[in-house]
Amino acid sequence: MTDDLLCKLHLRDVEAEFVNPFLVAFQETLISLGNKPSSKGDLKLVETDLVQYDVSALLRISGGVQGAVIFGMSEPVACKFASCCLMGIMVDTMDQMARSSLDEFSLRISKKARDQLVNKGYFCNVSHSVSYGRSIRFNQKTQFLHVTYIMEHGALEVLVNLSRA
Repeated sequence: MTDDLLCKLHLRDVEAEFVNPFLVAFQETLISLGNKPSSKGDLKLVETDLVQYDVSALLRISGGVQGAVIFGMSEPVACKFASCCLMGIMVDTMDQMARSSLDEFSLRISKKARDQLVNKGYFCNVSHSVSYGRSIRFNQKTQFLHVTYIMEHGALEVLVNLSRA
């Protein structure tokens, strides 16, 4: 990933106005699929040049707001999550149907978050991709706001690096 969309963060500089649309979009999408709301853990600042989860949804934001948001989880959590996305169909492995459901979930989050940002006057584009077992590498150490969500399926990690363009 190129660093042109990423910013140097300091926890005191993180603007909730940019972060909240993604966290709210995640919760709304989770609930729309019949899941219970998740509970949010502590916020912390992490610095890394490598992000690796069994399953990662990467949202890249450009325009009035720029940066990246990563949703990461283990494969067992992803399978349970995909099962919910598929209205209860059991998912034991990340097959094509399970992958498609998680891709759709990340698309919903990206659209909802983008709409919220546009409604606040920040015109931007949000693209999404989901990777399985691959790491996301940055050109240099990058700071992220890190939030853990505890869902009925297990833990989901959210990493956010956003700034005003």
